[in-house]
Amino acid sequence: MAKKGKTGYLGMFAYIAIVINLVGWLFTILHKKNWLTIKIGNSELGGFLTGIGSLILVFVAIFVAHDFAERQTTFWRVLYWILAISSILAILFGVGVNFF
Repeated sequence: MAKKGKTGYLGMFAYIAIVINLVGWLFTILHKKNWLTIKIGNSELGGFLTGIGSLILVFVAIFVAHDFAERQTTFWRVLYWILAISSILAILFGVGVNFF
């Protein structure tokens, strides 16, 4: 089994997200050059993979930021939840791939 390092599973998920994002960008470049086009529903595979990678990275960042926000005053904890929810909604409904 692979060594997880100091960050444990968070580091592993971040690494997987970066790999998925790289593969997605490669598919996007191939699609733009008209060398390869793979569709999933209404979206192109590269955009879909970069969206999944972005979603995983946001969840890793939200989880790590939660540890920091827990130790702060109420203002910073409320701001954390506003930013966390808006980041997830931006990926799901607007920025990048629109999953819905």
